[in-house]
Amino acid sequence: MIVLSRPGTDYCTAFSRHSQLPPEADDFYFCPRGRDALLLALRALRVMPGSVIVIPAYICKSITDPLMHMGYQIKLVDIERNFQLDPAKVLDVAKKCDAKAVLVVHYFGFPCDVSQLAEQLRLNGIRVIEDCSHSFLTHSGNEPLGSKGDAAIFSMRKTLPIPDGGALRLNSYDFDKNVFTTPAKLAPNVGCYLAIRAAESIVASVGWPNLYSQTVDKFRKYIRQSFKADNSALTDNLELCQQSPSRLFVNYLSSEGYLKKISEQVVMNYVKLIKGSSELGQRPVIPQLPIGCVPQWAVFDDPSGRLVPWLRKHGVGACHWPWHELPTAVTRQPEAYPISIDLNQRLALLPVHQSIGYKQIAHMLHLIKHLVNRAPTISKESD
Repeated sequence: MIVLSRPGTDYCTAFSRHSQLPPEADDFYFCPRGRDALLLALRALRVMPGSVIVIPAYICKSITDPLMHMGYQIKLVDIERNFQLDPAKVLDVAKKCDAKAVLVVHYFGFPCDVSQLAEQLRLNGIRVIEDCSHSFLTHSGNEPLGSKGDAAIFSMRKTLPIPDGGALRLNSYDFDKNVFTTPAKLAPNVGCYLAIRAAESIVASVGWPNLYSQTVDKFRKYIRQSFKADNSALTDNLELCQQSPSRLFVNYLSSEGYLKKISEQVVMNYVKLIKGSSELGQRPVIPQLPIGCVPQWAVFDDPSGRLVPWLRKHGVGACHWPWHELPTAVTRQPEAYPISIDLNQRLALLPVHQSIGYKQIAHMLHLIKHLVNRAPTISKESD
């Protein structure tokens, strides 16, 4: 059995007759990708190239590289082990480097406490941008994540099976409206995307080839490196523009029932996987979900480093994050960013998306049990 790392197409919802975005989407500006939404947010908030931006060191290159390419200066700060930022540390760093903005990340759908930090930064004239790329459906209290900062960016393709998915929401009334005067690009063509996803689903059903084997991983890495070398994918294709959402995107967003259903399914999958894995000696980082949290992954503390390779060897789309995409500036300074480097090495992320059902959960638990039986000390190595 192959357990895919991302959700499959919901054809009933994808090809329904919804044709308009819901009213709550009026506050969004849609972009090709999350990184484009971040650049658009900075320009709208009048944070211009040359400015210093404070960013958590536990981040991927797809955030830092485009910003540096566009002329921004990046100041990294280590995070805490509970995925939070230390407000005093961030404020101190921001003041010392005269930062104009701070990026706050809600990791894996788990809310980061933004209120206190945002209040202190605003008093010092520093903009706050919330990165909700993993957290589109998560709420904190009665508000969706992304409501506390001056702006919030989203990468909804991480939650919904769509080819587009970057989005920006501005919470500040003080922004440059001229940034949004350029006509939006046409929506992406969904035909190729649907064909690829259909082929992926067939492979998952057949169980061969293993999409997460070392051979396939090496092939993907080769293709990715070749593409970057030829086209500088992270930088040269940056677009400071909006993009019309695809029909798939519109139909998913306009179906309140679908969004509610996938939220409930993801939470149920998380609870089942956490409970079963805990009984097998695994250590979940967040044993109990906060109310309103819709996680992107089930995250486990795996100091042995065996869990992800074992699951991928047996067809499960588990991973580390950001894995090979941790910025070089972080990896070269372990003394400055010890927590970010450690989390990248030891956290195991297991899929819990809406396309996963009882059989997939049972399969993952069976594999974990087999691993523990082969190496009983795995659950004791962190004691």
